[in-house]
Amino acid sequence: QTPNPKPQTPNPKPQKPKTARNHFNSLKFKLNCNPRSFYNINLPMPHLFLVLLQLLPLTVLSSHMLIVVDYQNDFLPGGSMDALQQPKLSWGEDKIGQGIATFIDGLHEDDWLIYSQDFHPDDHISFKDTHIEMIKAEDSIDNADEWEETINKYLPMNPVKIYYDKSDWSVQGVWYPKLNEQNESEKEDGLFLQLGEDDQDTLEANCEILHQELWPKHCVPETEGIDYPDGLMEAINRFKAVNSRAINVHKASVQSMDAYSMILNNVKQDSSHLLDIINLIKPESIYLVGIAIDFCVFNTANDIQMQLAAMKDSNDGYEPSIEIVHDLSRPIFEDKRAEAIAGVKERNDKLETIEWSSIAATFPDLRGDSERRRVVLI
Repeated sequence: QTPNPKPQTPNPKPQKPKTARNHFNSLKFKLNCNPRSFYNINLPMPHLFLVLLQLLPLTVLSSHMLIVVDYQNDFLPGGSMDALQQPKLSWGEDKIGQGIATFIDGLHEDDWLIYSQDFHPDDHISFKDTHIEMIKAEDSIDNADEWEETINKYLPMNPVKIYYDKSDWSVQGVWYPKLNEQNESEKEDGLFLQLGEDDQDTLEANCEILHQELWPKHCVPETEGIDYPDGLMEAINRFKAVNSRAINVHKASVQSMDAYSMILNNVKQDSSHLLDIINLIKPESIYLVGIAIDFCVFNTANDIQMQLAAMKDSNDGYEPSIEIVHDLSRPIFEDKRAEAIAGVKERNDKLETIEWSSIAATFPDLRGDSERRRVVLI
């Protein structure tokens, strides 16, 4: 018998051309995003939680809500987002963090504590490294090294343009400005990365466009930078040990979308449950502290004020005071603190900025007062 012929080696599959689009997909970006997936409120069953709040309205009336925004190691001196590259800040040196801890220790039994974390995947769209990798993956770009230098030198505070398909919020393209020393750029000087089927002119006409700042990699899960300082977490845990009214919110946990607010993402299309909770418990006063007063603290306060104002007539006229405690908050650049504080009023004159000393007497340290600080279960 004739022996079986050797199986023929199949022709190797042709390799896909090296493009930014292929690399973008290889980074596992969630191009088809569930609109509710941009936030993760750290509750076992948030929908059941909201139902319980609606069923128990008399037990959840609250005087105050403290919102601590993103007080994470990567945003502190010595962290990856420290533009001045200062030495790492110890808890003993962190007077702002200690002040926030004092505020938490003064919360009453009917108050609420909300604390947020940036919670970015390793290849988040706000990271400079993500865009540098995408540009280097595009064979048609001959000067990728020059663009890497441009991104690292000029773009952190000069946004790129992200083109989103309005039907599914998939990313269709990115435009990078070619900046000079005067931070000026013309369209023809920039670089367009096509990640979908359409060219830039078509995307300009049909897409939702987000102007996105690019940052160093920060607040990635399972890194030290994502955590709150130990001293501040101890205060949060002290509150949680005697009071169940503490909620942790994770921001911007999907690769393809950023969020500077705990309420809405950066294209204002997604809502977390936090506004629902505020509407249900109706605190008289909302105080915000944290990082950064000119970015996530302001944007969270602004979204709360704007969203509540829009529904005031249908919400029994509810309009809480919303105050940013500026000396318990950090700006992006410490040497521009005064401008950051003044900018709050310039951007929204309904918001107030106050000093901790003006309200400190309302929140004395309650750790040793068993009569005023009791266990509360919603």
